[in-house]
Amino acid sequence: MIYINLFSFTGELPLSIIIFDATLVICLALLITLLYIKYNQSKFKSYLSNLMSLIPFRQKEQSSSNGFNNALELDKKLINHEKNILYSSIYRELTHMMEVDKLYHDPRLTRDGVVERIGTSKKVFLEALQNNVNMNFIDYVNTFRLNEAIALLENGDYTNETIAEIVGFGSANTFYRQFKLKYGLSPFEYKKNLNMLLIDNEQYKI
Repeated sequence: MIYINLFSFTGELPLSIIIFDATLVICLALLITLLYIKYNQSKFKSYLSNLMSLIPFRQKEQSSSNGFNNALELDKKLINHEKNILYSSIYRELTHMMEVDKLYHDPRLTRDGVVERIGTSKKVFLEALQNNVNMNFIDYVNTFRLNEAIALLENGDYTNETIAEIVGFGSANTFYRQFKLKYGLSPFEYKKNLNMLLIDNEQYKI
């Protein structure tokens, strides 16, 4: 009766009554929660058990993932090692063909012909060449031709046409162009400078 009179008199509830009502609601909510947990204990324990089981599962999953990645890395290393062995073998055979068999003397020498002779694929052959000398096939072959051309210029009196024919260039023009591209001098200029150097060396002999 007093509560009603106070409400009708002031037009609003006192603050102490509002706080008391709020506290009562919170207590009732907690009580209901505790009663729910008590009578559903098995379900609650099962929930906690499932939650905790996720931790080792994630750890196991991470461990499994790491093991798989390590296996992949090992496979890559083995594959790269086997590739390097194959590339080295192909390069040794190719070098033997150039240094001993002197295949570069043939102006009609082709990459496909060498690939067929070695007995590998074009892709693997090119990878082997890149892996060992970082050159394409034409530059690799011309290196042997130009090295021999230098020896001929230093030890004999040969024309460009003769040198081109001996070392495997198709023509004197091709020899001239490739020589100047690599050494920055024409064959004639190289020979001239070489002769001047020999004359200078003779002057200092006792």
